[in-house]
Amino acid sequence: MRYLTVDKTILINSLFRYGFQSVLIVVLASALALIFNHFRPNGLIIFSGTSPWPLLKFDDNSRPFDRLSLSETLKEYNLREALFIDARSHDYYISGHIQGARSIPANRFDDFFEAALKNTDIDRKIIVYCDSFSCDLAEEVAEKLLFRGFENIKIFEEGWEKWFEAFLPIEEGR
Repeated sequence: MRYLTVDKTILINSLFRYGFQSVLIVVLASALALIFNHFRPNGLIIFSGTSPWPLLKFDDNSRPFDRLSLSETLKEYNLREALFIDARSHDYYISGHIQGARSIPANRFDDFFEAALKNTDIDRKIIVYCDSFSCDLAEEVAEKLLFRGFENIKIFEEGWEKWFEAFLPIEEGR
């Protein structure tokens, strides 16, 4: 009876080579996925509490609105001087929003603008929000408000998700 003999060095080299190639493929695929995610307009937030665009620098002309963190937004909320605008769809607004906020969905701005801002002083501070960092609706509504003459506009960048997660005042309906 003959036994198949395998040279141990060939076996070890083969295992090492295929194991190394497998690890290399996984690392390269992960790096490529992170790079593509970084440059997607609505990239996923990989690290909680950070913007999906931390490496991009904006000049004052490309981002004309001040961005507020959760703590800054809460300070503004407690002062009761700012008007909060929810830029999400009206259905999302009805299911829950920052207490006292008004709904002006980005996709139905003209339908909601008049009712939401009736008798509002054009100099009043307005804070616009949507879901989270990856949501562009707040920026869109803020630009339309600026076009309509409102200038004291800020964006709550972390949005509804962070407000809700922090158990801050919310309401449903309206």
